[in-house]
Amino acid sequence: MRGKRALNDMTGQLNQNSGSIHAEMARRQGAELQVRRLNRTYAMLSEINRLLVRKYQQSEILTLACQIAIARGGFRLAWIGLINPTTGRLELVAHGGASPDTMEALRLVFNNPALGCDFTAQALKTG
Repeated sequence: MRGKRALNDMTGQLNQNSGSIHAEMARRQGAELQVRRLNRTYAMLSEINRLLVRKYQQSEILTLACQIAIARGGFRLAWIGLINPTTGRLELVAHGGASPDTMEALRLVFNNPALGCDFTAQALKTG
């Protein structure tokens, strides 16, 4: 009986340790994923900074920045919009990674502020 209790205690301890190991592995995998994401972001920003030194035309810089965001940053879609000083409306000035259907949807949103994205509206309001 005593041997059986000792075996049960050992089994319980092994199960508890196994759970702790799995939790630690999951935590580390999450941390590694975050580090990879941050490294991609840093590489993207570094390349865009180099671009700013080499290029002088705004339209070329913005288009290439979107392409870099996709190629180096791992984003599927990148777009840059600027406020038109005459109309006060957000206008799409550069994009990358967008299908024609996606571009049409973006144009609809830009042309009809009521359909717009809350995140974009908040960013425009607060700067």
